[in-house]
Amino acid sequence: MDEFYNLIDFYDRVAMHERVPKRYVRDMQNPIDYSDKEFKNRFRFSKTSVIECLMPLIFNEIEAVTTMRGLPVPQLIKLLAVLRFYGTGNIQLVSGDLVGISQPSISRCVKRISQVILKSFKKFIKFPSNPQEQRQNQLLFYNIAGFVGVDGTVDCTHIPIKSPGGDQAENFRNRKGIFSINVQIVSGPKCEILDIVARWPGSVHDSRIFSNSNVNMMYEQRQLPGCLLGDGGYPQLQYLFTPIRNPQTIAEERYNKAHIATRNTVERLNGILKRRFGCLSKKLATKLSTTLLIISACAVLHNIAIFRYEELPQNLEEEFDYNQIVQQEYNGPPNLYCYIIRSEFIIRHFQ
Repeated sequence: MDEFYNLIDFYDRVAMHERVPKRYVRDMQNPIDYSDKEFKNRFRFSKTSVIECLMPLIFNEIEAVTTMRGLPVPQLIKLLAVLRFYGTGNIQLVSGDLVGISQPSISRCVKRISQVILKSFKKFIKFPSNPQEQRQNQLLFYNIAGFVGVDGTVDCTHIPIKSPGGDQAENFRNRKGIFSINVQIVSGPKCEILDIVARWPGSVHDSRIFSNSNVNMMYEQRQLPGCLLGDGGYPQLQYLFTPIRNPQTIAEERYNKAHIATRNTVERLNGILKRRFGCLSKKLATKLSTTLLIISACAVLHNIAIFRYEELPQNLEEEFDYNQIVQQEYNGPPNLYCYIIRSEFIIRHFQ
């Protein structure tokens, strides 16, 4: 009955030549209809980056996912649903409701798209490969605080997860009592990811992850020309420089100051990564195998965002909870030879 009277009122206004305001109805199956700001807030990428860069990564790679009615889900909708899940950390049911996809379909999309994104892992996550790029990388690090010969800065960050269950579940409980994956990241000077290791339980020490990593092997085999900077959770090595706990001289204080300022790139990177992809700062409730895929896929997407100069939405500046940081100290046996190398380095560059 209300609709009937509304219709009468409409025709009365038309008869009196009164202007009727135009009605806009958004097509919920067309997310491109969002404004640029709304689109980026929801999906963390601009429309141009999604269409020109991300869509080619998955186009023709992902089989059609169907709903209960047998209707195929468009590739763009699947990608945006997964980006929404990565970016907000909302449960899959909510992400699916936004685009009319069931929770099981969203779950399959998250896993499959993460797998497809990881096919481009080596393309987007790598150290500089030729001498010219390596020198340029070291120069950008040097410009930060005057630290010579830095290839990257390394640190670990904990990604919270639900208890994986089983006999090994307690291995994933970190020092703060939270179930997590301890992820090692090597940062470049622009907060890009040069290397990532996302497979170790939260209880594993940072130094153990590094000693078993491919990056450590690359330095042992002299495949990289410079050094890494790490915090006190790592041992002092010939190619891994750590801060001095109790500096005694002005040169040592200068060294520590430059070390901290330069290493800050990886700490900023960890914060940016978790703000850009909120699923990494909230407790991931996916299967463990899928969780590892999600973490690595978000790393690839982060580098794509860096290379395409995608800035974070302003409302994400304070989302990351820094209380999640788990600080560790290295308590293993000291290597006196490596300490001598550090002392000589300090005398040569910071005296």
